[in-house]
Amino acid sequence: MEKAVNLLAVLSSVLIHFTESGNNQRLDTLVSFGQLQELELKSSFSFETIEDIEPDQLQPGGILVATSNTIIKISPNLTTDVIAVANLSTVTDIEQFNNGSDIIVADFAEFCITKVDRKKNTITEFAGICGKPMEPGNTKDSGLNKPEKLLYVAEENAMFYILFSKKILKHNLTNDQITVMYYDKEVFSDAYAAVMDSKNRYLYVSHTGGISKIDTKASVWSLELVAGTNLNSSNFQRSQSKDGPLTTARFGEIPNAMTWLIKDQVLLVSEHGRALRIVNLEDGVVSTICKRQQSEQSGFITGNMAKCQVNAPVSVKAVDGVVYIGDFYGKPAELKGRVLTLHYSQPKCYPPEAKDLKNVLSFTPNKNEYINKDSIKFRCDNGYGVNSSYDTVTCVRALFDNGTVYGVWDKPLPVCEVAINKKRMHKADVTPSNKINIFGLELDPVMVIVSSVVGTVIHIVAVAAFIVYRRRHRKEEQLIPGGGNSSSEMKQPIQMGSLKFKDLLNKA
Repeated sequence: MEKAVNLLAVLSSVLIHFTESGNNQRLDTLVSFGQLQELELKSSFSFETIEDIEPDQLQPGGILVATSNTIIKISPNLTTDVIAVANLSTVTDIEQFNNGSDIIVADFAEFCITKVDRKKNTITEFAGICGKPMEPGNTKDSGLNKPEKLLYVAEENAMFYILFSKKILKHNLTNDQITVMYYDKEVFSDAYAAVMDSKNRYLYVSHTGGISKIDTKASVWSLELVAGTNLNSSNFQRSQSKDGPLTTARFGEIPNAMTWLIKDQVLLVSEHGRALRIVNLEDGVVSTICKRQQSEQSGFITGNMAKCQVNAPVSVKAVDGVVYIGDFYGKPAELKGRVLTLHYSQPKCYPPEAKDLKNVLSFTPNKNEYINKDSIKFRCDNGYGVNSSYDTVTCVRALFDNGTVYGVWDKPLPVCEVAINKKRMHKADVTPSNKINIFGLELDPVMVIVSSVVGTVIHIVAVAAFIVYRRRHRKEEQLIPGGGNSSSEMKQPIQMGSLKFKDLLNKA
């Protein structure tokens, strides 16, 4: 049964074939890729440079595309509709608020954050005073010096603003206060991208030279380098991009967009004007998956990772197994944008079917699918235990000979068997029972209580018999002439062997 369940987990995996340099897939990969393609829209629409792409929270399956002065909605049927254009100067990023009914916009040139009300079709100031850069304080009095990136954390009901002036601000939406959380004049420059980890603790930010993270729960924020180098804009020199370990990898251009492919494990980074690169935090390596085309063509080249080429990727967003890439081409005065797509798959494991698990009370967590490093723990029915020294299995990656990545459980799934037949059972595998273990023997508590009571009664009877014996012995001593009055006369001891236990009970 174990083999059948594991085989089912393997065959059920959603796989996308990926070859790199022929048939050799990197053994450290955690993601499989399909082919790079252009999103073919049903309605003709001319994009400019695409600054950001977000999944549409109001219309599942749709996406929002932000250009420098326009926000466009692409419906699931691939039709386009302009949401906002007026009063937008230089859009650098967008975030959604109130379940997508509001779009928060970073307006770089106007020094403020605006809000697009999709229901009322209005645009209003959200933070700062448009056209008036000032220092942070109360939102009504504060200007935001060239906001580049927005990040909304629903858990804290807060919006983070990353500014061109090398600051990170936190906007508490509950009390409408803005606080400076981080300021670094030397290192923290050109911070064009930011993402949060799954626990909303570490903020990953790109900057000149590399990528760092910040512990947002710390009393004092500081940068911790993750990949590349810490360089300020004054001494940054463009060089050839270099793959390899996180600390020795190099970014030839400034990383200007990031998205999680696997939360907390794999980042896809758009290196401005050069390539799409993977920052694999799990294995500690940086690798290039799609380079910039070398020809003078204005298009892009489709194909797998050994062939694909982009022109100038400036934004990336992973949504349900698809990476949307904002790419542009053309002369500086006539830039044209397009949306490219790249399907991807990560190692996935699937839960065993209930019919294949006998005597299993539960396994937790119970989900439809599990990704790399996810674990499940088994618990057996009362009186049963697992047939192994472990009760937990973890989803890990594996590799087919053809280079396809998939997920498998790291150990055979535990099987629950009758606990009494096992000399040694894993304590966590057996549900609490009413048995009492005494010197390795499983005893029923009722029998233990009865045995204790019987033993106590026998002890009481024995004590009573001894008391009766002592009293009779004293009476017989008094019947002997001079008994007890002459120390010279030896008292004749009564032989214990001549007095039966039954006689003592009768005399008592």
